[in-house]
Amino acid sequence: MCANFFGNSCCRPPICSGPQGPQGPRGFQGFQGPTGPTGSTGPTGNTGTTGATGPIGPVGPTGATGPTGPIGLTGATGATGPAGATGATGATGPTGLTGPTGPTGPTGPTGPTGPTGATGATGATGILPTNAYGSFISNITQNVAGGGAIVLPVQLAILNILNTANTQFTIQVTGTYRISYGVTGNLGTTIALFLNGVIIPETTIIYTEAEQASVDIILNLTAGGVITLINTSVGVLSLPSGTVNAFLTLNRLV
Repeated sequence: MCANFFGNSCCRPPICSGPQGPQGPRGFQGFQGPTGPTGSTGPTGNTGTTGATGPIGPVGPTGATGPTGPIGLTGATGATGPAGATGATGATGPTGLTGPTGPTGPTGPTGPTGPTGATGATGATGILPTNAYGSFISNITQNVAGGGAIVLPVQLAILNILNTANTQFTIQVTGTYRISYGVTGNLGTTIALFLNGVIIPETTIIYTEAEQASVDIILNLTAGGVITLINTSVGVLSLPSGTVNAFLTLNRLV
């Protein structure tokens, strides 16, 4: 029988052999052949089922502060809070000026006429007291025209001085008098005392600003002399109310 290396029968004379001998020992493993070329990519398999959600990861670091947002709209006004406790009573203020003398009450009914008494002896001729004074103020609004007299309607004290219309003050006892006066004048006005209608120059006040200025002077006056306080400027003198805005005092010294 003819056979080749692969154990196939063959008819390639004249090589023929006798009967097959026993199998020989396994030969050594041959060297690994070179890697064959990469096969083409197979088709994409079906998508697998979604796996279970994994555990929550650790909290990440705090991010940087974002920019300040725009100012919001103003909120509605809150309700009024409760009233506070009453404060302590303040200190007593200074005593105010003496108010003007009240009006004379009505005259009572005339009583019955009494019997005529005997005529008494004629007494000695009397004399006026030598003391004389007067104090007058204004606390009312006045607009005194140029050349007009300032009204002093509040009479604080008077003796041996005749007050006529709160503008003319007549001396009734001759003597040396100390006279003081003050007025809250406005810018550009001038004020002065007059005696019997004639200005007393040294009593003139010229106002360069709105303020209260005063004059103090000693004069020899005779009974019958009339003192007045006059706005000697051309413009109107405006005196505000609510405070003493003018005063005049006369005191006989000797």
